[in-house]
Amino acid sequence: MEQSLFFLSAEMTAMKAFNEKTQSIYQNMQFLDKKLKMKVPKLSLAITTHRLIFTNHTNIDQLNVNDVKFVYFVIPLQHVKSIQSKTGFLSSKIDHINLETNLGEVAIFGDNLEGPLLLIKGSIEKKEWLQKQEQQQTSSVYCGMKSEIMKKEKQTQQTIDTVQSTFKGGFEELFKNATELKEVSQYIKQNIKKGENNEIDEILSKIGQSRLDKSEDLFYEKLAEQVYKLCAELFPKMGGIISLLDVYYYFNKRRNSSLVSPEEILKAGLQFQKLNYQAKVERYDGISVIESTQYNSDKDYENTLGKHISYEIGLTAEQLAKKLGISVMICKIKLKNAINQGKVCVDNRIEGTRYFKNLIINI
Repeated sequence: MEQSLFFLSAEMTAMKAFNEKTQSIYQNMQFLDKKLKMKVPKLSLAITTHRLIFTNHTNIDQLNVNDVKFVYFVIPLQHVKSIQSKTGFLSSKIDHINLETNLGEVAIFGDNLEGPLLLIKGSIEKKEWLQKQEQQQTSSVYCGMKSEIMKKEKQTQQTIDTVQSTFKGGFEELFKNATELKEVSQYIKQNIKKGENNEIDEILSKIGQSRLDKSEDLFYEKLAEQVYKLCAELFPKMGGIISLLDVYYYFNKRRNSSLVSPEEILKAGLQFQKLNYQAKVERYDGISVIESTQYNSDKDYENTLGKHISYEIGLTAEQLAKKLGISVMICKIKLKNAINQGKVCVDNRIEGTRYFKNLIINI
């Protein structure tokens, strides 16, 4: 009997699926393994939602893993490929049931096989073993996804909390320290005489103040030198004119500090002509700018605005600024200079102001 592929140990037979249920038990049944031509009589047949169990156990509902003295033939219904009922020669009564499985063919003999046949077909059609598998897989996938989502949300929240705490504490302390540092530097500048302490000179230079000299004039001369070097780099990109706000931004960004104020930048710019630098501070419509002394409005127009403005299609100041890579503020200053020279005309519309080349001066 142990040679049959359907023969299982008591331990394996007693292992049930989570949702496996016994539907009915039939007595005095015979099991036939057609491959081995082995027929075992007087067995009980338990039809469950998942299996057919043949055994000589007296109480099949209480199978125990240690019941080794009993025989067990088990047919998993998921392996059944076809089921057929056979009748006798002289009777319409079912004589036996043939089952074709993946493990081989078997036959079931017994009295009143109509009931077992219907139950077996019903279990095969319902396929409850598959439904449970799908539920378990879905549950597993859902639990896995839920776990990953919760993990990601936790990590995100931790990151947010860390960033918020850093911004809240870090920047407050940074600006507080920067303000205190500036107050200290101002005090040193006003109260320590020139050359009195070289170590303090070096410290002030490293923090971006460049206050190597404590007198007001010498401090702004040194600052003017640094500001002019920055402007000389920016003039080719900005078209010879830079707003004071842009200079303040670029100057402090380069030093990763905000210790130099706009007022100090302006005072340093006013030193340019005195120091014979090729730049000066100008004001256009209340806007302070630093302008190169080599700036030529006619040449600048040909190299910048004149390349983008046409006679047919008008452009706004914002569109021109974007094309030139400069601020709208500086673009409007250049447009005003071109208008005063008669090179550009203005069309004020409801949807906005547009600028065109002046056709009349070229006629």
